[in-house]
Amino acid sequence: MRTAEGISVCFYVLLMAAGVFAPLPGRRRLRVIVIGAAGISAGWALRFLDALPGGSLTRDLVPGLLLTIGYWQSGQFFTRANPRVQTWLRTIDERWFPWVLRMTVSLPERRVLSAYLEVAYLSFYPLIPLGIVILYLGGQSDGADQYWTAVLVPTYVCHASTVLFPSLPPRLVEADEGGRLRRSRLRAVSSWVLQHGGITVNTFPSGHVTSAFGAAFVLLTLTPVAGIVCLWIAGSIALATAVLRYHYFMDAVLGVALALLTYVCFAA
Repeated sequence: MRTAEGISVCFYVLLMAAGVFAPLPGRRRLRVIVIGAAGISAGWALRFLDALPGGSLTRDLVPGLLLTIGYWQSGQFFTRANPRVQTWLRTIDERWFPWVLRMTVSLPERRVLSAYLEVAYLSFYPLIPLGIVILYLGGQSDGADQYWTAVLVPTYVCHASTVLFPSLPPRLVEADEGGRLRRSRLRAVSSWVLQHGGITVNTFPSGHVTSAFGAAFVLLTLTPVAGIVCLWIAGSIALATAVLRYHYFMDAVLGVALALLTYVCFAA
């Protein structure tokens, strides 16, 4: 079992154990266990892919699915937001990063910027598996496990932290208070993805930002040109998460810091 696969299995087991003892409704507890068992089975079965044609590439891409499984599993712990955490995050945005809120307010008059940020936010979804393709095209396929270690470790920390510090994303809180952003086709796509594939919880720190920067740091080392491009995209994703109110800005800041710390400690 590769490092990234072992990390995923350990995360599923940890949340399954937490789900047994956490004060969750019966259905939620069952989902935690079932999702975790599915993830463990997938992680264990990946070793057999190497014997199949194209199995090595498939095995290098599947950890993206393992990451999603961990995301869904952690979401089952959310029953209600912690008002103190939510107020703390909002207060930091207002006091330390008021320029983010000013950008948000200005978006109806800055449609090009609004569209760019929405595209940047959506680019996260193809970006992570695309990193593996870039490694293959650059002759660095041996770096796949290093890549996924840099992505999975900090992102799983985000998911575990979300269980401990539950809050709602600002887009939902501020919409209830009348602060809804202008509806557009791109925002409708993002909303559809979050509604059907998300967990309606504010991941703290931001899983999007953490994963994107984790990928960028590895690509910057192994394929520098592609890494620079990926770093720009990751920065755009971080800005988009806060300005479009998918996250608080502190979620993005801590996501970058966590990705960098993990890369230096484990993947560099």
